[in-house]
Amino acid sequence: ATGTAFNIDLLGKEVVVTLIEGGVVVRAEGGAPLIGGRKAPPSVALRAGQKLVAAARAAPVVPQADLKGATAWERGQLMFTDEPLAEAVQKVNRYAARPIVVDPTAAGVRVSGAFDAADTASFLDAMITYFELDAAAAPDGKVVLRLQS
Repeated sequence: ATGTAFNIDLLGKEVVVTLIEGGVVVRAEGGAPLIGGRKAPPSVALRAGQKLVAAARAAPVVPQADLKGATAWERGQLMFTDEPLAEAVQKVNRYAARPIVVDPTAAGVRVSGAFDAADTASFLDAMITYFELDAAAAPDGKVVLRLQS
């Protein structure tokens, strides 16, 4: 696809396709899957600046994309705008030597900010400082973030 740039992001069971420039059509593999008893659209055309968010058992949505945030990884950064902590941690874990786990007590925390993708310690420090979270080492080597008690 000449002149087309896009990102594909897998977050849990959700796929996000962000179109940076050009045009792209996203098609469901093997035809249109059933969503809530209805067939999903067999394809979705995206324009530059849009993203497709597709999750199991939900109709795909096409909101405007934050292109600066979507391409931050190219500059070694991770950018979050009012994102659930669990989703932010999924992205941080792609670069972390020790995986981070979010305890259900911290599930409601919303994260905004720009972080160095290679500096997991600074991300953890910010979460502890700004959101009154504790970080504890689990026996399996993971770091668990939970609300302070």
